[in-house]
Amino acid sequence: MVSGSVRGDSKVNGIITLSHSGSWNGDIEAVNAVIAGRVQGSLTVSEKLEIRKSARIEGSVRARSVAIAEGAIIENSNAIACETPVVRFREKRKRDALPAQWPAQLRVAVGQWLSLFLNLR
Repeated sequence: MVSGSVRGDSKVNGIITLSHSGSWNGDIEAVNAVIAGRVQGSLTVSEKLEIRKSARIEGSVRARSVAIAEGAIIENSNAIACETPVVRFREKRKRDALPAQWPAQLRVAVGQWLSLFLNLR
């Protein structure tokens, strides 16, 4: 998860998450992306791109599928290219909510810690 400022281009062989307080000045390539902050540059996603309501994108967007929350700002909406129709949605999650995969990972980590702790007793 990126919460600060980044200058430069990047290729991510997985998911990139840009928080509402994050900003990226440069081109981004990723398999999946969740954008809640500001991007100045092109955004190329080979699978799913989620653009949250706090996002502001100034540049081209290319993805297999795109979901855009009400309130998100895309400076040049004609620059969106995707293989499926763009999905528009009303965001219901709270700002800075943990990613969906964190609770399961957290449960596993806590379970491992408890197991270790109980075995030491």
